[in-house]
Amino acid sequence: MIKKICENCGKEFNAQRYVAKFCSSSCRALFWQKQKSLADAEMSFKNNLKGVLKDDERADTKNHTIKQPEMQTILNPEYLIITKQIADKEKEINNLKTEHDKLMHNLDKLKNSDLDSTALRTATLGATLGFVSPFSKEDLSIGNRIGKAFIYSIIGLTGGTLIDNISAESRKKDRIKAIAQVNVKIKDVNANITLKTQELNSLQDNRIKVNREITVEKNSITKRYLNLDFDTEKTIKKQEIQSTVNVKSGQLTPGLTLTNASGLNIAKELTLTNVKKPVSEPLQTLKNANQSDKIISSSQLTKIDYMALNFKSKWQNFFGNPSINFHCVVHGMPGEGKSTFAIQFANYLAENIGTVIYVSGEEGFSKTMKDKIVRNNAVSENLFLADLRKYQDLIKEVKPNTYNFIFIDSLDNMGIGANELKEIRNLYINSALITISQSTKDGKIRGSNEIVHDSYIAVAVSDGVATTTKNRFLEKGRFYQIFDKPSDNENKLMPWGMVRG
Repeated sequence: MIKKICENCGKEFNAQRYVAKFCSSSCRALFWQKQKSLADAEMSFKNNLKGVLKDDERADTKNHTIKQPEMQTILNPEYLIITKQIADKEKEINNLKTEHDKLMHNLDKLKNSDLDSTALRTATLGATLGFVSPFSKEDLSIGNRIGKAFIYSIIGLTGGTLIDNISAESRKKDRIKAIAQVNVKIKDVNANITLKTQELNSLQDNRIKVNREITVEKNSITKRYLNLDFDTEKTIKKQEIQSTVNVKSGQLTPGLTLTNASGLNIAKELTLTNVKKPVSEPLQTLKNANQSDKIISSSQLTKIDYMALNFKSKWQNFFGNPSINFHCVVHGMPGEGKSTFAIQFANYLAENIGTVIYVSGEEGFSKTMKDKIVRNNAVSENLFLADLRKYQDLIKEVKPNTYNFIFIDSLDNMGIGANELKEIRNLYINSALITISQSTKDGKIRGSNEIVHDSYIAVAVSDGVATTTKNRFLEKGRFYQIFDKPSDNENKLMPWGMVRG
């Protein structure tokens, strides 16, 4: 039994198979029902995005994209082969068990053969002859016939006993020899049953590790496979292999030709084999050489359509066209403009692309946050604010597939490290994530550098200027001016008691 965790209810259960995922059929049904609901929600969630480009709509890929191939699910050829091997092995074991039962029956007969002696047989024969032999008219009574049968049985018993005494030693030796031969056969059969059972268990373990079905292209191309049939049982002949080998170094050298059985042993040792000529005709047709949906060919990858965000103007110049679930890291020293940059970006996304939630773990619903919203004119029906101070609060309050963009300000204040951030990305897998962090004095992100390493885009903010230090969608080193340059009037002092905003 294997300890497993149910993927639906999360309870631990004892599984008989390695591939078991659910504790009951009810949990399996509920899980797939939820998966279908999630898939529908995901499709609806993505369709709500306004500014989205597909690969075939982008200028740099317009002439290179092909529609994604139609896929189908088929039985895994490897799984079928192993299943056939298991059935053959079970048949072999059943035949061996039948043979074992027959041998045990013969052994019992041999062990009890003393009761079937010659004396008993001759006595029985004599009694029968005495009872049925011709009688005179005076001796037709039953009593006389029984008496005569008794006399004949005594005679038969005496004769049989004499014969038994003469042949007893020879018969005893034959019986012991026959029992020994049967015991040897029983041991051989038991050894074969043990060996075949081990092979059966190994095949069953291997089948558990193989997917029963695989997803492949529906209209696939037949692939040719060469028949490299290795025959190491036959003697290597001069006509088949003319290469020679140095036994000590293992290097090919002239002067020694492998032509006999001893040469074959040397060839095995040095990985030389008798290889038949490859045939050019296809021996088998597979839908897909890869038996896992985690592996695809490069041609399959080029046929997949991906969606990208259709950024425009200064945001397109700064970011390019990111994927719809990109992760951007913004970091900088306090007071350099990180939050202002994030609010400006959030407002652009809310007005032009989709729904945005800005999680303010540092300022919450404070006046300073209101001032930033007003100052940057970030007032939109699609921009939401959240006063969440801890990682657990974020997971609890913000549901997946609700917001297209999630801003977290900041990771340091909310106690979110690299591991927690991975869990957040897995939970909100369909949403883009923009996180704000503080920087050290040397300009690096505070905390684990793994956060920047795992991100798609990294933005460093210093003195009111944002700079891309990493970008998978555009070359890095692009600049963005966060604060407008003040005019001459704005440089003048305001009268006492007056404030702006």
